[in-house]
Amino acid sequence: MPLTRYEYTGPIDHTVVPDRTVCRGQSVIITGGANGIGESCVRQYVEAGAFVTFGDMHDRGYEIQKELNEANGKEVCAFVKVDIRDWEQQKVMFETAKTKSPHNSVDVVIANAGISRSSGDSLWNLDGQYCPCLIWHESVGLDVPWGLAC
Repeated sequence: MPLTRYEYTGPIDHTVVPDRTVCRGQSVIITGGANGIGESCVRQYVEAGAFVTFGDMHDRGYEIQKELNEANGKEVCAFVKVDIRDWEQQKVMFETAKTKSPHNSVDVVIANAGISRSSGDSLWNLDGQYCPCLIWHESVGLDVPWGLAC
């Protein structure tokens, strides 16, 4: 579906409640969707009527997929175990989203995956295993390029 050209009209009025009905029938990809903000996005988009394909490195995504599909009585989401640092795994996630979506499309991508101290990732245990440049590469090298790609 073609998008209208963006035109800046001033600051967003944050007091206006968004119209979530525009999500109905859309195909959404969310990375880092098995917990935290990503999981909340998965649940909110499913509730709004979108088909959601979400990826994460954590197996918890399978439980979320089962829960949401059973609660809705049909397939409303698909989980793909993926390390988004791996291009081939990313392609599988996008192909899954396109294949399983109602309109054979991908309409929205939310690049949410990242590494943080609160996730308990061992990259932050500065016990001499990792040099500072590796820590930068594993966190900023993951978080920043995804933001730039979108």
